[in-house]
Amino acid sequence: MIYKSKKCEICKEELTENDDIVVCPECGAPYHRECYEKIGNCVYADKHGTDEQWKASDDKADEAVTYKFDGEDTDVNASEDTLHNTASGKKVCKACGNVLRDSALFCDRCGTPVAYGENAGEFNTDEFGAGKMIYPQIELVDLNEEMEDGITFREVSDYVKVNRQYYMFVFSRIKRFKLSRFNFMAFLFTGGWMMYRKQYVKGAVISAVIFILMLASGFIYSSYSAQILAGLLESAGVENLTVSSVQTLYPYIEQLAKKDLSILLLPYIIELIRFAIMIAVGIRANKSYLKHCVKQVRRIKKNAKTGEQAQTGIDNSGGVNPAIAICMAVCYMLIKYLPPVLMQ
Repeated sequence: MIYKSKKCEICKEELTENDDIVVCPECGAPYHRECYEKIGNCVYADKHGTDEQWKASDDKADEAVTYKFDGEDTDVNASEDTLHNTASGKKVCKACGNVLRDSALFCDRCGTPVAYGENAGEFNTDEFGAGKMIYPQIELVDLNEEMEDGITFREVSDYVKVNRQYYMFVFSRIKRFKLSRFNFMAFLFTGGWMMYRKQYVKGAVISAVIFILMLASGFIYSSYSAQILAGLLESAGVENLTVSSVQTLYPYIEQLAKKDLSILLLPYIIELIRFAIMIAVGIRANKSYLKHCVKQVRRIKKNAKTGEQAQTGIDNSGGVNPAIAICMAVCYMLIKYLPPVLMQ
């Protein structure tokens, strides 16, 4: 979205092509990024949804800018929330000019939201890597901005491919504010999620640790702990272990030998360790994935002889590996449910 001749709504200075501009996604009010970051929100926030919210006046109308897509001229007018290709009627991203899918809520290239309003804040987990979120207050990502030395947001976005809208938003937060988000899918699938996102070495190590812990917990419980627990229940005259029956078991647990007590508790201790690893992976996942993306993009650019070769290499790399996600899910089910069946 271009804001020539408009003024920053905070410092009131006229905006130019060379300024780093951000806009409020609710009303479109333009700001210098530096000014916006000082207060952290739109100055019209309390007026959003009313007639008093910011509107572009006719004397400050945005200057139309023409892009070319597939040989067609595209008139990009900043007064529209959803931009259209004047020649073919295609929607065009207001931040980067990328042609959008008809059903797109976010730009597939830069992650800029296409629609706001009633859907703001809805969460959809229809993709494995992470959910889709329509953020009501999201800054536009400048694709030409460097994420790290020599690596731009555009290049990282092209490498991520699947679910860019989520990761571009998170990567932007990490770069600007050193803040990440908890990745719930990484928490649930740990090493499987990493391998799905083509972090094969880390994913293999984490998966091996998780699987070993699961096997150890299942084997110890089925072979030893279950027998000790059954003996306790029989001594206490309790049929099933419930929250209310735990108190009844205390006197009998105190009579157990230290070795038997350790064996009884060991599977639960192992499961706590596994849960702690899952939480740690969920917390660190986005930062780890960002480092992975930057590292891979830098490697591709270093090995390429031209910029075109580098872009082709990025386009042909990254993304996700659905096949390995299915394989990991099958392995998880086998490790989780097969040992108890074999023990019977």
